[in-house]
Amino acid sequence: MIHFIFLLIKYQIRPLPTDPAELRELASDLQVPHSHKVESALLEKRIQHTLKSFRRDAPYIAVFWLSPLFAAIALLVILFVWISNGMPL
Repeated sequence: MIHFIFLLIKYQIRPLPTDPAELRELASDLQVPHSHKVESALLEKRIQHTLKSFRRDAPYIAVFWLSPLFAAIALLVILFVWISNGMPL
């Protein structure tokens, strides 16, 4: 997941590589299906589509992965308030 985010940011700033070997390596990193069977132009389009779909889904993925962290912070705040009030029952 972190690697996908890194690649997304990297290829927002820089253009995709033009070397076919680098494109195939990038496609395998992004888990593009059938990346070893297609030509470079189609592979570049598939990589762009994968990056675009990940960009669209990234907020949902982030919420899914960060929701336990938010829940733990909320629980710690509640526990802190309860302890600072003298632990009433």
